[in-house]
Amino acid sequence: MAKKKSLADQLADLDNTAPRDYDPEDLVEPMNDANLSEEDGSDMEEHDGRSHYVKMGKSSLRNNQPLLMDDPRYSGERTSRKELYSDESDSDTEGYDQDETVPFGAVDDDSEGSDDDDDEQFSSDAEEDDPQEDQALTEELQKIQEEEKTMLQQLTKSASDDVEKGQHVRQQLTLWDNVLEVRIRMQKVVENANRLPQHDRWDEIKDEMSDDINETKAELRQVLDDLMELRTGLLQSSGAVDVDELSYNTRKRHLDEDGNEVDDGYYDALWHDTSEVNTAFASYRNGTLEKWSNKVQASSTANMGKKFKAFDQNVLTQIDNVMAEKESLIKRTQLQRAEYAIVGKVGVERERPYS
Repeated sequence: MAKKKSLADQLADLDNTAPRDYDPEDLVEPMNDANLSEEDGSDMEEHDGRSHYVKMGKSSLRNNQPLLMDDPRYSGERTSRKELYSDESDSDTEGYDQDETVPFGAVDDDSEGSDDDDDEQFSSDAEEDDPQEDQALTEELQKIQEEEKTMLQQLTKSASDDVEKGQHVRQQLTLWDNVLEVRIRMQKVVENANRLPQHDRWDEIKDEMSDDINETKAELRQVLDDLMELRTGLLQSSGAVDVDELSYNTRKRHLDEDGNEVDDGYYDALWHDTSEVNTAFASYRNGTLEKWSNKVQASSTANMGKKFKAFDQNVLTQIDNVMAEKESLIKRTQLQRAEYAIVGKVGVERERPYS
């Protein structure tokens, strides 16, 4: 443990301005001797950590060098703390004039005028720039609002179009289902119609079944009237044909109040009314068939290539080619393809045409 210095030795160390030589490996602050006396326990641990060091003398290089610290040029000059601190204070405050010092809170007139000029210049520049910037921002905001409005309108229109398209598709599917159901039910009607007596036996049985025949004819006339009203109603709702200009009720002139035939002109009037509606409907029918046929053909022709050249023809041309052979078509409808008995005949052979 280092020996405690006396008060005289400590004062002598303070009065000596020459630098001290100390061990660089000393972990305790070398200039503070008080730490050596106050923390004896820590000093013992630190010295124990270096107890195995071998003591070496001064280096030969250091001995050969002249002692520069003995040179009077490096001896320094004695001074006091008061003079040292007073010199620093004087150097900091040098250059300031006492007349320029102003009380706290007071403002120099020149400084205040300069600040006012700067504020006025800044405010004038802001006033000049603000209208242009505000106008640019307003225009940009309006542009963004217009774009958002246009986008919203497009989305709304697209959604409404999709809803309308979906409603039309649902109506078409419903109509298709109803037509298919009617076609299935009409199959029985056609089968029963094929069982009606043929013309060669008609004269023999009409007197015996006159009441049933009149009742059936009245019901059929009602069915024809309903079908004619349905067709004209659909044409009028679609706007394809001006129904008011058609004369499709001439058949009713040949009926009495009870719906019975007055003369033989009813059947001719019935064919006239039917032909009148068919002729007026022909242009709209052909245009609709051709439009949808072209749409379907445009999407399927590329895939088919040249395999089906007949389908490359216009749909109206294909229909005309099929309807050109009416006799063969009629014969195909007169073949008995099912097992049923014709009224007035016995033992009719199957696949035998009848007139």
